Amino acid sequence: MDNLLSEFASEVRENYDALIPDLSRWRSQPDDSALRNAIFRFLHSAKGGAGFVRMARIEQLAAAAETALDDLRRWDLPDDAPQIDLILAALERINAIAEAIEMGIGLPALGEEAMADELSGHRRIHLATENPYDPQQISTIRLPLSTVDQVVADTESLHAYIVKLGDTPLPSALALLRNDMMRHIETVSALRYVPAAHLFTGLETYTASLVADHDQAIDLHFIGEGVPVDRAALPILRNALCHLLRNAVAHGIEQPELRRIRGKPTRGCVTIGAEHTKDALTIEVTDDGGGVDYAALVANADVQAFAHSDMLDVIQCSGVTAAQNVSALAGRGVGLDCVRIAIERLDGRLELFDRAQEGFTARLHLPHRGLS
Repeated sequence: MDNLLSEFASEVRENYDALIPDLSRWRSQPDDSALRNAIFRFLHSAKGGAGFVRMARIEQLAAAAETALDDLRRWDLPDDAPQIDLILAALERINAIAEAIEMGIGLPALGEEAMADELSGHRRIHLATENPYDPQQISTIRLPLSTVDQVVADTESLHAYIVKLGDTPLPSALALLRNDMMRHIETVSALRYVPAAHLFTGLETYTASLVADHDQAIDLHFIGEGVPVDRAALPILRNALCHLLRNAVAHGIEQPELRRIRGKPTRGCVTIGAEHTKDALTIEVTDDGGGVDYAALVANADVQAFAHSDMLDVIQCSGVTAAQNVSALAGRGVGLDCVRIAIERLDGRLELFDRAQEGFTARLHLPHRGLS
């Protein structure tokens, strides 16, 4: 049964990966029949497979999401229907459970039954806003079978070329070998790297859950979805981005009335961008909020009023916060400290930039360990 469960989890993850490029679009275009049908197929397959391997958590959630998706079509519900966010949350949760199964780690229940009830319209819940597992537990990565097969085929092809090159003039032989090696390097790189779109998936739903009980509206934008990101770093980076989004909602984006007074659009904006160079990956999270409240930091942290540039180092320390009260979103002073620790685990560094009443930027610099 363990082998069957692992195979089922791999199939769920592979099918979810195929949906990733289009899920953000479906949020704004829920009447896209081709995409809706693809989501139906994913849920139906997950439900059937989960029943076979007796994974009730996925079976129940997939069935409820499938019914909610059918209701969207049957009743022609509006584009902003709450079912859309719930269905996306269910997709992400199913994928997270499958991911944990693949890695052989425990996955705590985070309200799948309540989520299924909400999908069925029985009661309202808050979407889970915590990572389903500790990134430090991760020691393996999942590789698509098609990519592994391609590596094997390319390696066999390279071996055959090298044997044949014995009778080829040296310049021609080197040119042929160089071309084949470059193609082989690209294939091998695909074993380790995925587009940044995989890192960004789920963040829109996560942000929507953060602002659900606050008088805020935030638009989330992504730049660089095609930038390569290390598969092994995905859970750690996603955890860091979740902390930074919490920070933007709790400390950055002002309430609509204050934004109006400051001459800003009432809807806040957070942009997450990825950029790749030969030696480094840079990820930026930028909001257009009010920037750092230095006076509150000094008062709450009981520290002296450093220069603002020094205070940007201070707020990365544990226990330092600008929040007046502890809430579900903020107040414990651990968010930026967690981000710093996570990035340092990846041999990277965190930079912070403050623009008074104009916004805040967190920049993550990570070494790129490519093959070329």
